[in-house]
Amino acid sequence: MMIKRLFLPVIFILALFLFSSPAAANISKTPWYSEISGVPYPQEENRVNVESEQLTFDLQEDITNARVSANYKLYNQGSQSINLPAAFALYASPWTDLETVSIEIDGVEKTTRPVWLYDLLWPRVKEWVEGHRDIVSMAGEIKQLKESGKTKPAELLDKTLYERLVSSGIALNVEDRTYETMKDFLAAGEFAGPGNPYESMEIVRLIAPGEVKKAGGAWKSESERTSWPDPLQEGTYNEQFSPGPILGLVLFNIKIQANEKKDVLISYNQTPCRDDVNNIVHYQYLLQPASKWNSFENLNIQVLLPEDMPFASNLPLKHKEGKYSGKFTDLPAENLVLSLKVPEGTFGSDSSSSYTTIIIIFIVFILVCVLALALAIWLIYKFIKKRKKN
Repeated sequence: MMIKRLFLPVIFILALFLFSSPAAANISKTPWYSEISGVPYPQEENRVNVESEQLTFDLQEDITNARVSANYKLYNQGSQSINLPAAFALYASPWTDLETVSIEIDGVEKTTRPVWLYDLLWPRVKEWVEGHRDIVSMAGEIKQLKESGKTKPAELLDKTLYERLVSSGIALNVEDRTYETMKDFLAAGEFAGPGNPYESMEIVRLIAPGEVKKAGGAWKSESERTSWPDPLQEGTYNEQFSPGPILGLVLFNIKIQANEKKDVLISYNQTPCRDDVNNIVHYQYLLQPASKWNSFENLNIQVLLPEDMPFASNLPLKHKEGKYSGKFTDLPAENLVLSLKVPEGTFGSDSSSSYTTIIIIFIVFILVCVLALALAIWLIYKFIKKRKKN
């Protein structure tokens, strides 16, 4: 099983961009995506200004499903109209439903096309599989040998498979189970499309690490973050928890006439990433791609929470009556991260209680086995003693 490491920029597009290949946000510019077969990347836009952004995270009704809204005031200071394909970048738990992202321009809802990074890069996985059918067959053969109880031949073939994968350029590590992940994926023989989001993303990372890194870097998604705001005390704490966020994009078009202003409202529900060990949830919002605009000013953030909810942010937010707010005249130097301490059992069953249950079941099982063994020995002893008397 694989697990690996949310938030959004909207970036506008002026050039034609085709790549052969596959919650958070701000606005900027990217290449054309009408026939997209790869990952759109942020591009500079030197005519459109963001005059203000009102960003709201509403967790009053449900701390595990934030209602997020980002209201942008755009101004085209150029002398020509602009037709921009736009990408709203979402860095969130893949259980966030991208279909909930609603985009309105001057009150009119726009058609969108949501897609996750693993979807965009999945064609790379299929290309690799087609070019390594011998390795795929080997993984399937190992599975069959193990199922038929032929352990020794399976172990020998296992070593060969590992060496073949490494020599093919796949970076594997036995200790972090990336080899088992890859082997199980190949043995399953299901390559038509991605399945479980985290498992699919892990396979994409193994087969197309360069493209994953380039996409994460371009959209400033900070996939290697290990330092998080600490909601229980000041400062940060280090925790490389999993599962983590995955980059998603919501694509749409916007047209701005010369010297025209547009009101763009983006709203959606976002599921957080979870640190189950410490019962902390994290929401991330990608601010840095907004640097691609001609200018970005007047960011207003507000976070609405239930009373007495332990909360921390990496950006300075003032607290008043269950609301945290902050005003920034310029774009902050880092992306926004919100962390909340949630009660145990918030997600139905927390990891610590699950581990406790497993341990209790194991102990009970051992006790039952010991008692059964003791009973068997006692019965044998009584039987032998009775035979001797006869």
